[in-house]
Amino acid sequence: MLPLGYKEINEMADKINAPQCIVARGVRLFEETHEAPILQHRSIAASAAACLYIACRLEKAPRTFKEICAVSSISRKELGNCFLRIVKVNQMSIGRITTNDFIPRFCAKLGLPSKVHRWASHIARKATEIGLVAGRNPISVAAAAIFVASQGSDSRKTVKEICGISGVSGSTIRHLYRLMCPYAKELFPENVKDSATLHDMPRHHEAYG
Repeated sequence: MLPLGYKEINEMADKINAPQCIVARGVRLFEETHEAPILQHRSIAASAAACLYIACRLEKAPRTFKEICAVSSISRKELGNCFLRIVKVNQMSIGRITTNDFIPRFCAKLGLPSKVHRWASHIARKATEIGLVAGRNPISVAAAAIFVASQGSDSRKTVKEICGISGVSGSTIRHLYRLMCPYAKELFPENVKDSATLHDMPRHHEAYG
């Protein structure tokens, strides 16, 4: 069981370009938990994927469930179930994820310029501060902030493109865009508020192409 678990973790980590520190932590966690009664009847693949997901979180390089599922043979539901069981059996505190855990990587995958990355981070932070996105998943807020930032720039991305790299549903991004759009001047950085691109920013359904 252990060699197979190691193999699963290494192969998945290679596909997501995870550094060796994450691999080592994932392997160690698998060693510590694979025989726990609470994990009986869970597949090796599910345990290995959950250990890798947790290791990414612990090493401050979190991945989304979608990213882990994409390089494994398990479902999102199975990953989530195994993740919760491992956290419980180890009595772990893995900290909360934030929008800035994902915005830089998502922007890089989309080929967006550094200014849009900066704007998206600012938008996510301001939207949180003024209560526009209270209770929302940080990954969803990150995706929506990137969409808003791109619409206020000359490097616009579609909802579909952002769904593809974030795993956030199109309906969620559209809903958050509708919430954020009326507050665009408050959300963008001070030096952007009077820019021509921001004035031309599409409203609601116009942006969804």
